[in-house]
Amino acid sequence: MSEKQEKVQSPDEQPLLEAEQIISYLKGNPDFFKTYPTLIADLNFAHDTGDAVSLIQRQVELLRTHHDTMRKRLADLATHSKNNEALLKRIQALSVATAAASTPKAILEELTKTIIKEFKLDSVYLVVEHSIWPMNGDNVVGLSPEELGKLRNAVYNLGVFVGRPSEKLKNIIFKKETKKTASIAMVRFKYKDVDTYLVIGSKDKDHFTNDMGTDFVSYIGDYLQALLSH
Repeated sequence: MSEKQEKVQSPDEQPLLEAEQIISYLKGNPDFFKTYPTLIADLNFAHDTGDAVSLIQRQVELLRTHHDTMRKRLADLATHSKNNEALLKRIQALSVATAAASTPKAILEELTKTIIKEFKLDSVYLVVEHSIWPMNGDNVVGLSPEELGKLRNAVYNLGVFVGRPSEKLKNIIFKKETKKTASIAMVRFKYKDVDTYLVIGSKDKDHFTNDMGTDFVSYIGDYLQALLSH
């Protein structure tokens, strides 16, 4: 071990250093900041230069900003990775649960149970023209072609709608349970060439917001359309 390499002691073992000791050490180790370049980002290099900012001070500030940005990006990547892994597991559970269902009614029942269980949501509704879906059920809302037209107008003809439903929209879809659903994700797809909607509801008014991503909701619509087409 060279004279410049010293054993690093734990905070409990290492006594407080005087400024003179630190100065002496840095003078004896001029390459210290080359060995530990990221340490510069945590230090404050103040210069008595009046209103002017020295070049080294600006460089240190840029380095510190870059260092903080990279740490935040790494933390965000770790969070997104965990969220994506959890989402993938839920999608797999949804696929397994519905794959064995052989009738449209069975598909909807399995889809409803799995979404409520895996995604911790409160309700799932299929909004369909009543003449092409004769099976009744608590989670099926049969509408006339005229009512389906009103529904399209209520969501501005959007293929995907997320957020808090208006009273008009609630009255079209839920009718009996307007107070139990505070926010929804709704996706339009085709069943027997007729506009059909899957509506996923939550009692939490902030669970679905109009600024959230809609990729997953769109995927559910495409997946359900494919299942019901076979």
